[in-house]
Amino acid sequence: MKYTRGKCNVPSGRFERRYKNELNRYILTKILTLTVFLDGAKRNNVIPPSVLLFQRKAMVKSSQDSLNILCRDYIAGIGNLPKYLLNVGISVSYQQDPSDEFEFNVSNLATDLRDGVRLGKLAEILGQSTGVLEQMRLPAISRLQKVFNVGVSLSALTTLGVPNVDRIHPNYIVDGHRPQVLKMLWSIMTSFQLSSLLCNERLKQEIYAIHRTNESRVESIFFSSLCGNVDTCDNTCDLLLVWCQAVCSCYNYTVSNFSASFADGVALCLMLNFYHPSIIGLESILPTCASKTTEWKASTSAKVNKFLENERRNCLLAIEKIKDIGGVPNMFPVSDSFNVPDERATIICVAYLCSRLLESSTEIRAIVIIQNAFRRSLKRSELHSNRLAVQIIEKVWLGKRHGYFRRQREKYIRAVKVIEYFFLSRRAILQQLTRERLFSTRIQKYIRGYIARCRARSLRQRINTACTIQKIWRGFSTQRRYLQIRSGVIQFQTVARTFLTKEDFLHMLDSIVRIQCFSRRWLANQRFVEKWVERDHHCRLVGFTILCQSLFRRKHEMRKYKRVRESNAAIIIQTSFRKYALLASFSKEKKAVVAIQSIIRMHIVINSYRSLKIASTFVQTRQKSPISCLALRGSSAQESNKTLELRGVIVIQSAYRRHAHFSRIKLQTKAAIKIQAA
Repeated sequence: MKYTRGKCNVPSGRFERRYKNELNRYILTKILTLTVFLDGAKRNNVIPPSVLLFQRKAMVKSSQDSLNILCRDYIAGIGNLPKYLLNVGISVSYQQDPSDEFEFNVSNLATDLRDGVRLGKLAEILGQSTGVLEQMRLPAISRLQKVFNVGVSLSALTTLGVPNVDRIHPNYIVDGHRPQVLKMLWSIMTSFQLSSLLCNERLKQEIYAIHRTNESRVESIFFSSLCGNVDTCDNTCDLLLVWCQAVCSCYNYTVSNFSASFADGVALCLMLNFYHPSIIGLESILPTCASKTTEWKASTSAKVNKFLENERRNCLLAIEKIKDIGGVPNMFPVSDSFNVPDERATIICVAYLCSRLLESSTEIRAIVIIQNAFRRSLKRSELHSNRLAVQIIEKVWLGKRHGYFRRQREKYIRAVKVIEYFFLSRRAILQQLTRERLFSTRIQKYIRGYIARCRARSLRQRINTACTIQKIWRGFSTQRRYLQIRSGVIQFQTVARTFLTKEDFLHMLDSIVRIQCFSRRWLANQRFVEKWVERDHHCRLVGFTILCQSLFRRKHEMRKYKRVRESNAAIIIQTSFRKYALLASFSKEKKAVVAIQSIIRMHIVINSYRSLKIASTFVQTRQKSPISCLALRGSSAQESNKTLELRGVIVIQSAYRRHAHFSRIKLQTKAAIKIQAA
């Protein structure tokens, strides 16, 4: 280890403090380096905008705030860390905006364009500038914020030169008004995409080039009524329509718009044939309702359906050939005269096709120019080589012609002298020979006539031979074609016989399967009957066993019942005895209770009598007058009445208590009987 000099693997003591300080310093350096690096990379757009440094739900979304939180939580004594970094020359200033966190994916045109943020981003991308999103209110939650953002986006698109956008109110986009949204998108597409695909000047040159090559053109060029003069027209759609009219006019086919004129697919096929005759031929284009207008009006429904089917086939053929060319989006639908395609989709498809065909036209012209230049250079090189050869031959001839003539004279001089001597010595003979030559000339004339006749005869024989050879060749070709047809018929017969054999095999297989099903079902029924017999026998054995068991259990239960019954009789006797004993004890207790009650009541009556007697004695001693005596007599009479009333009350109470006591005794008796019975 660095701080323990290899004495231990884990630092401790002062080495541990030094180790931790060094480790904290290292970690802080790495954190600051990473923060400064990411901040600079994000500010200089090294990291793409789609990658976020901070999460969308994070509380901190700037580099300075993250450093301040780091200082507050872990290194509180250092103070303002970004200020110290700025003094060193390192600036940290990145802050994540809500526009960076916004997801610009579009999945639904009716809802995703309502806040205006995606339109603003589209304006920035098309204009290759920034600042549109900075003017918006993010996040757009309320309707007023969305209307404001859409207005900013539409004004930016108007500044870029998009037509008809200033006529669209922001409320339509916020409310998801479908026609207005599609109108806006179409204006953007026609303003940017068509202009990037097609160059107006190049299109004008192609129109005039097509007009010059058109052999069936009239004296004045055929232009669209919408654009007027081609030189002064700047609308790409109108120039595209004029290009279609110029191409189709070479085939005497009229194109007036981008919807009904392209419904039968003939216009697309003609444009492909004009630039690439090898890809699609005129014989593959089927007749349609537009080409058979007079027949169509008086035709039956079957012919109309046939023409409509031809139109759909032409559309499919054009789409297939466009795919072979490549570079054209598959936006053109399969249509006919009753289901015309959408004008905007047709314009986009024709624009891509025109761009691709113009590229091929340029390539073809470049190839022709290169071929002509190569042929001219080849002719020049051949002429130069021939001139060099002539000069060499002339130079050699001029240098050696005198020697050649001398050698020829030396070679033929003797022969000439011999011929002269021979001619002079035999002049008469020569004259005779001259006469003979005349005869020989005549003979030769006749012989040549004969030879010419023989040659004519042989020529006729050759002609007959050629006819024979042609006849043999035609027979051979016919035989070969017959053999091909025969092989095709044999293959067809093979396929048909295979099919019939397969059908027979399937029928036989079905019959075998049915026979197997019936046999298996019969065997299953036999096994089921055997199983059923076995099961019936088993069920009978089980029933007999259960019957024996039930009889045995019945006998056993009867014995048990008798035992229980005998035990119940003993219990009844015991309960009767216990009842008698309880009744005897209860009668004794009752007599004792009644005796106690009578004694207590007698004691109470005696005590009351004594109190009355004491009271009367006290009254008699206190009052000695006659009035008092009379009064005392009256009071004694009243006291006697009260005593009688008291005795009646006591009798009633004793009777009530006796009744209550007897009722309680009955309840206890019933309860005891129930307990004993249980």
